[in-house]
Amino acid sequence: MYGTYTEVYVNSALGTKTATLGNYTNSGNINIDASAGSATGNNAQVGISDIVGAVFSLGGYAQTINNQGNVSIKVTGDKGSTVNSVGAFLLENANGSTLNNTGKTSLNITATTANDIYGIYVKDSKNVTISNPEPIYFELSVQNLGSVRTLKIENSSVKLQGDFSLVFGSPGIDPSPDSNTNLDKRPIYVGPNSTLDLNNATLVVYKDSRNLKFNTPYYLIHNDGGTVLGQFGGLKKTWTNPEIVVKWVGPDNGEHAAVIFTYEPVPTNTTNTTPMVSPSFATTVGYVGSSIISQVFGKTILGYTPGGLPFCMPREDVSQSSKDPLRTTCDRNVFVLPLYTKLDADDLGFDAYAYGLALGVGGKITEKLAAGVFAGYSKADLYFKVNGPQKEYQSIYFGGLALSYTPKPWYARFTAIAHRANHDYRGFTGLYYELYEHANYKSWGFDTELAGGYVFNKEKYTIAPEIGLAYTYYTSDDFHTEVPANPAWNRYYKTDSVGFVKGLVGLYGATTSKMGNTKTILYGHVRLEQAFGGNRLSAISYMQDSPEYRLSKKIGKTTLIGDIGVRFELRKGAELELSFRGDLNADYRAYMTKAALRYYF
Repeated sequence: MYGTYTEVYVNSALGTKTATLGNYTNSGNINIDASAGSATGNNAQVGISDIVGAVFSLGGYAQTINNQGNVSIKVTGDKGSTVNSVGAFLLENANGSTLNNTGKTSLNITATTANDIYGIYVKDSKNVTISNPEPIYFELSVQNLGSVRTLKIENSSVKLQGDFSLVFGSPGIDPSPDSNTNLDKRPIYVGPNSTLDLNNATLVVYKDSRNLKFNTPYYLIHNDGGTVLGQFGGLKKTWTNPEIVVKWVGPDNGEHAAVIFTYEPVPTNTTNTTPMVSPSFATTVGYVGSSIISQVFGKTILGYTPGGLPFCMPREDVSQSSKDPLRTTCDRNVFVLPLYTKLDADDLGFDAYAYGLALGVGGKITEKLAAGVFAGYSKADLYFKVNGPQKEYQSIYFGGLALSYTPKPWYARFTAIAHRANHDYRGFTGLYYELYEHANYKSWGFDTELAGGYVFNKEKYTIAPEIGLAYTYYTSDDFHTEVPANPAWNRYYKTDSVGFVKGLVGLYGATTSKMGNTKTILYGHVRLEQAFGGNRLSAISYMQDSPEYRLSKKIGKTTLIGDIGVRFELRKGAELELSFRGDLNADYRAYMTKAALRYYF
């Protein structure tokens, strides 16, 4: 609308109006869509006012009103527009009436300025009873926003019955630092000459995650010269996220009733059949996955390379090597290994799949000393099994070395594996896990091992029992999730490093045979690892301006490991190795396959 001193108004749009006696039930749809253009020019004005979904003007008579359907109010004003007095239900001169709102109710308003927006308005009525178990949603895109009330009472007496719901986080319904602040931002208004009887009604709490504020009280009632009787009874939450808690915090549950929302991460359950970590704690365990994956990769690679294996296995018949030195697996060689690992970690809240490739070299340095080194890269995908966290993509860089000293029949060996990982976490938060969140962080760790044993040789069979100690360490950066829709939902984490000593006992075995004209080596290994404490995951989690909570969980101390493999010669100097490994722990199970191509030189 253009011009000077120009006014355009849209007035009195009603979805339905009744002045009849008896019951009224809406089981269908009441829709209002009102709009006006923009106000452009000197003193031009565009206004929309008196838009109501359902008006019950009953002339002082009683009526039972049941809304079981949908009431949808949409008001759109362009630049410079003003919206005033828009609501879903208006009861006037409705003495003794009852309103039961069990349907869906929403008000969607776009304007420059808006005021007097309400869900239920009771005016000039006595002894009205209201039951409102379902939410009344406000979607407001307004620059200058005045009063927004879920329930507005003027010159009337109202009693709540059963459940009464409020949507916290709605625009215009804000928290208050104390009981005397933000009176016009409270969802219930009791005007002069009015009475509200809370009647021990249950407060049903709904929330809009996009605008919700934490750790600040939401006071419920603005008493503007009226009377508030009784108090609220129970408090019922309606969302699925167990880590968001609502509590009473006001001086009383009556006229000064207030609730507060807090972040309190706790374990999701304590059963043995489902994950035992909270959604927040599951967000932090990605660095555990990268540590386990790199250890499984590294130990499998080093376990059967020169320096990692306690004995050398012949690659030809002894009778064929009478003139030349016997060719063995300890000869100098280079190798390339495609790798795959599946990690089932239900008790840690995730499963993982990792694919990788490693390159290495190894061989004898002296008659009694051998060494092997390798480096590799892996992509790992974690899929979380708790609500909220969805998946994490990891890029893992790992490497290691092995040294063995073999004054036959005794041996001693040392291995070291290190890794560094980049983590790309993605998930959802919010009351109903409807808000997307993401985070990026890094982790690193290492595993060292010193073991020794005795080698028994008998014809084509070799076995080697061993005993040793190992030390595992891993840690990650402190990090925080980011929630673009509402940064108040960002979660912050301070993770503790994990370090512990393990004792180990194991048994290697190998035998040689022929498949046709092809020399083959069958081998296997079984091992038991026992941690001596320290294997507890721990992290501090908090949201902005909230208390810090420590989350922790022990990882099983005992791990049983077994692997089996076969090596056979493709042609002289070239060898193919296939193997399978399994790690069994009370909290996880890791399964790995590898295919190694070796070339001896």
